[in-house]
Amino acid sequence: MSDSKHFTETRVRSLTKTVSWRFVAVMNSFTILTLSFSERPLTNAIAMNISGFFAFYIFERVWNMIYWGRIPGDAPNEAIRPN
Repeated sequence: MSDSKHFTETRVRSLTKTVSWRFVAVMNSFTILTLSFSERPLTNAIAMNISGFFAFYIFERVWNMIYWGRIPGDAPNEAIRPN
């Protein structure tokens, strides 16, 4: 991997991140709604958004440590780039 901090993501990486994030988001919503912190829907909605905020932060930090599907940004235009 290049020391460059600039990179492009492959389509497969972007799709994988998207699908895995939706799974995390659905599980977050399911957990909050199952626990039902309150009888008030607004309270549960706020809890889902706050927990989703932290879940997304952690999700992105984990994905930043995964180099699979990254193409160095300084790669020449002629370079063969995987899907």
